[in-house]
Amino acid sequence: MVIALLIALVVTGGTFAYAATVVANTDLGTLTKVSSAFAAVTAVTDNMTWTDNVTQDTVGSVGTSELFDVARNSDFTGDMQVTVYLTNSDKLVQAYQHLNMVIDATNATPSSSLLTLANSKVTFLISGTSSDIDLNGGTWQTHISYGAGAEVGPDMWAEVTQIGID
Repeated sequence: MVIALLIALVVTGGTFAYAATVVANTDLGTLTKVSSAFAAVTAVTDNMTWTDNVTQDTVGSVGTSELFDVARNSDFTGDMQVTVYLTNSDKLVQAYQHLNMVIDATNATPSSSLLTLANSKVTFLISGTSSDIDLNGGTWQTHISYGAGAEVGPDMWAEVTQIGID
């Protein structure tokens, strides 16, 4: 067993995969070359407004809104990915037959992805020094009626993960 481990170290040069995560403005950059967080995530405060008082089988469209700003630390030269999660899909499935939201990311691959009740997350590889994560339309259809004050708007959360350093 020890011999196999030594052979693995020689073949790989001792390099192993690693990851670290930054959520919101949390400082978790201990595995990078930088002295603080490898990225900062800021939730944009001008979030979308959501329709209430909708009747059964109503069809509508999703508006546009900037969701998150992601800024890479200038000392960090590795790759980052951003995953946007739909965190209240358990409540949304009670109101919607479908909810499809187009999420766009600047300086990212892919540059656009569809966030739905079925997948509940989208992931982008960030290639630039920063990225804006935006809601850029979509569609929805209800299967029940709901009134004012119902929790039928999506809640989203962004996670930035370090996936390597140069």
